[in-house]
Amino acid sequence: MGGSGYDSGMKRFLPFLLLAAGSAFGQTAAEVQAILDPIAKQFGVPGLAAAVLHGDGPIIVAATGVKVKGKAAKLRPDSRFHLGSVTKPVTATMIATLVDEGFLSWDLKIANAFPEWRSTTRPEYANVTLAELLAHEGRIQPFTDDAEIAKIPKFEGTPAEQRRAFVRYVLTLEPMPKERKPYTYSNAGYSVAAAMAEHVTGQTWEQLIDERIFKPFEMQKAGFGWPAAQHPDEPWGHWEQKGKLVPNDPKGSYQLPVVLAPADDLHMTLEELARFTRAHLVALRGHPTVIKSSTARQMHTQRNRSGLGWGVVTLLDYYPVSVYSGSAGTFDTMIAITPGADIGVIVATNAGSPQAEAAAKDALRMLIKRFSPPPPERKRAVPPRRKPPGPEFSSQLSARSSQVAC
Repeated sequence: MGGSGYDSGMKRFLPFLLLAAGSAFGQTAAEVQAILDPIAKQFGVPGLAAAVLHGDGPIIVAATGVKVKGKAAKLRPDSRFHLGSVTKPVTATMIATLVDEGFLSWDLKIANAFPEWRSTTRPEYANVTLAELLAHEGRIQPFTDDAEIAKIPKFEGTPAEQRRAFVRYVLTLEPMPKERKPYTYSNAGYSVAAAMAEHVTGQTWEQLIDERIFKPFEMQKAGFGWPAAQHPDEPWGHWEQKGKLVPNDPKGSYQLPVVLAPADDLHMTLEELARFTRAHLVALRGHPTVIKSSTARQMHTQRNRSGLGWGVVTLLDYYPVSVYSGSAGTFDTMIAITPGADIGVIVATNAGSPQAEAAAKDALRMLIKRFSPPPPERKRAVPPRRKPPGPEFSSQLSARSSQVAC
């Protein structure tokens, strides 16, 4: 699948997507860190990092704190963080490149994607489309908490073979209750969407992510699973045990199931995630990157409650703002794109707890407020009068638990 359209688009825009750290709109890494330091101290998180970017110019990355609580090694701006559910926008973007090239279509139905499963797939899923899966509108069982995940049968084979077996199993389960405007946040729905991509391309989700995301964005540090499981010098995640944050051994018993990896199991540096974020910001402002501008607009348009791989909300008087947050219980990562202010902000902490979530949310809001250029008129961007109801920032879009992939 070499020589594809998204390759040529990326080659045109890669030079400014990869600009090194420095200052833009007046900000510096020191200014970003000055915002992070007191927040990390206030909420007691081991480490806190952030990236700030605009449509062009440098990407600013700063970090504070330590990699592992109780140890001296400092968190670095180039440390790797686990993305949790921020994996979903990445998977959705990979799928969008396949849509742009005609391998998939947003209206591809489950019944047509997997005709060999017609006899076992519940009829309620037959007409569920790829777009509905990415917008959490497919009524697929969530698989977002420990109890659900514990019930997943043991599947054999490669990760892709296990995912395929899991998807077939998921499609036999009773759908979630039907609402007037269906929305059920579902990790498993992203496994179904990824299985569609694997089926039409003959490549695994891992291969597709590597070919269509990691390589075009020169993500040399990005990978799958806990960062320190493969790279000992990287941060450990921390989870809350008896009211205290405790380091989680990345090679220990708590590992995310491969069948849900397309929803929640990538890691990368914040600069790498910022390159990805900038590609969406630039495409939203009318310039094709890894995806067409029209595709970006479709992904970032609110449907029932979210877009395709992105939440769409009002934030700090701006609308629309594309957001996503993710935590598998030991890291917490948040991302926001504000096209009207030409800014993207990413915040990550190596802890998963209500306090860590609050720290990340506070940092994200403060960075957007501090580094957004003032609008031409200092007025609130008014959303449509009858805008479909959306979730509060990072609540509906991040089902959380102490040990749960989300």
